[in-house]
Amino acid sequence: MRVMRVSRLSSKLPSGTVHRWRMVRMPEKSGLRRVARRMAQARVALRMLFRLTDRGGWVTLGVLGCAYPCTERALAALSASGVGLLVNLHEQPQDPARLARHGLREVHLPVKDYAAPSPSQVGRGVDAILGSLAVSEAAAVHCGGGLGRTVTLLACYLASSEGLGAGGAIRRVLALRPTAVETPVQAAAVGAWARRSGPPRA
Repeated sequence: MRVMRVSRLSSKLPSGTVHRWRMVRMPEKSGLRRVARRMAQARVALRMLFRLTDRGGWVTLGVLGCAYPCTERALAALSASGVGLLVNLHEQPQDPARLARHGLREVHLPVKDYAAPSPSQVGRGVDAILGSLAVSEAAAVHCGGGLGRTVTLLACYLASSEGLGAGGAIRRVLALRPTAVETPVQAAAVGAWARRSGPPRA
């Protein structure tokens, strides 16, 4: 006996991924196995993405903060969610070949734990995020735990892209992870960047 299987064709758009569907014929048992396998893979990807974003989250459309994605599953989950760029604030870079297998690339801006990125690093990070969004790819910012350094760069990004003051930008990011802590030097870096970006927009 043969049944109809739904086959998906995908194309990325700025708002995410839009699916087009077509019907093809396939053996019943094979079809059931394939559907079950895809459902299992989707569940794994979602669990891993939630684990990654437990110390962060989507701060705005297309911009994610997360912990260091150190496993193949973590990288696959990010790729499946539409991420194309990693802005890595950890001192340890990712393996470019490993990232390429998942369709990811990295901008490495090493910052010591509890320290803040320099103005030059912030500028490069913000520009990288904007460049990724311009080609309809989401960007993920991470350090080690997805807390201080990640919050710092994300707050600077919001100050630039949405015209938020330092306090508002930091509160916006910390609302996603209340246990995250900004060190005084990190908070000062956001303040300095926000002043460079101009007065808060009404």
